[in-house]
Amino acid sequence: MVMQEPKSLEDASAFRFCGLVLDARRRLLLDGERPLPLSGRALDILRVLLEHPGELVGKQTLMARVWPGAVVEDINLRVHISALRRVLRPYSDQDPILSARQRGYGFALAVERLNEADLTPLAETPLPLTPLEGRDTSLVELRRLLAQRRLVSVVGTGGVGKSLLVQHLLPTLEDFADGIQSLDLAALGHMMALVDRLASDLGLASGSGLPALQEALATRRLLLVLDNAERLVEPAAWLVENLLQGCPQLRVLVTSREALRVEGEAVLRLAPLPVAQPPARQLRDAMREPAFRLFVRRARARLPGLQLRPADVQLVGEICRRSEGVPLALEILAEQVAALGLAGVLAQLDGGYYLSVAGRRTAAQRQRSLGAMLDWSLHSLSESEFAVLATLAEAGERFSRQQALRLAAQRGLEEALFIPLLGQLVDKSLILVEGSGATLGYRLLAMLRLHLRQFRQQPPLQGLLLPGQRRDPDGAGKYPAQMRLIEEAALQGDRRQG
Repeated sequence: MVMQEPKSLEDASAFRFCGLVLDARRRLLLDGERPLPLSGRALDILRVLLEHPGELVGKQTLMARVWPGAVVEDINLRVHISALRRVLRPYSDQDPILSARQRGYGFALAVERLNEADLTPLAETPLPLTPLEGRDTSLVELRRLLAQRRLVSVVGTGGVGKSLLVQHLLPTLEDFADGIQSLDLAALGHMMALVDRLASDLGLASGSGLPALQEALATRRLLLVLDNAERLVEPAAWLVENLLQGCPQLRVLVTSREALRVEGEAVLRLAPLPVAQPPARQLRDAMREPAFRLFVRRARARLPGLQLRPADVQLVGEICRRSEGVPLALEILAEQVAALGLAGVLAQLDGGYYLSVAGRRTAAQRQRSLGAMLDWSLHSLSESEFAVLATLAEAGERFSRQQALRLAAQRGLEEALFIPLLGQLVDKSLILVEGSGATLGYRLLAMLRLHLRQFRQQPPLQGLLLPGQRRDPDGAGKYPAQMRLIEEAALQGDRRQG
């Protein structure tokens, strides 16, 4: 191998060769903006070779730099050298990596040193288009938790604004030198899809498993955001726990309707916006309430000339109360003001058909209506969970533990079976907890009780039974006893709501 006088480039921020850039900040080899599929170890080897172009770097030196403190066989080094050759060969007429048998490897091509100013800036997280109302305290608390803990989950019922809260936090974060990597888990169907998507976003080869992900993230100071994790909560929990164990500088922020329940997780529970009881009579006072303010600002975005008279303030206050402070409900109903007026929007709530009203056209399918949002929440329930949820709808909007137990006893369900199912529904944010200690109680949103009634004739839900319950031997046509239970529960809930 012809040797040339080496010029060390060890302090370089990045290197350019053959039209490619090795960005040391992000540990990526880039073809333009496209990351090439290389493992973290292969990138570390490439960096050592690029620091001394034209110079033979001994095997022991390479292994000490890339695997510090570890005992490594030659085969490991050869595997990564082969991967480098395979990726780099299309960009050069000659083999860019030369080898001296039993001695070491060298980089044969010209290398240009780049400084920080020469690199494309790390992509900044854009500011969200949708403003955030009534979440200042939650935003401060989320920032505090993320500074102290490596895993934080924002948990709450559907449509409460978990993703929006995170979107407003991300542009303000400055502690992640390797940037922020966000994945929307709602679009993924299974565990391997999650692993493959993360590997692809990190520039790894298709089919890369957990070890490759751990290696790629091992030294990166990066924030991984997993949005809408409720459908993949089990694989997400497994992946997150393993990544955190193998990647000491990694932090993870999750949004989900239930917590991951893994070691070290901090949970921020996001409740619906508070609603004044009774509603304020003066517009000035009412606009201090976040639910009222959210509704009015969204309505004025569609109808800029909207003016509220004293009677209108009362109408909006009642709409907010009936919407139960759920931001998605307030936004969808506010969109209807231009076409229906405030009285027409309230009539939708009275008639019970507001769940099918279409929301923002560009929203995810699960958020284009309140009915779609509730479908998404109920989809992953077991038969027993769904039946208990329908039973609890009899208790109305709010109920105590004792009231819930009495209902269960009336249905012939033992406490030992009922209490775990109640806890699972709380974990999944379908039943909200209010108060603590002696004042602890539960809340079931009116829109969910209404949705249960509208669901009752759908074939997948016919025949649901509580654990240990048998079908009515007398029969009721094609509807078993459990369907009557669901109808009764929803009817009782509607009466209490009115």
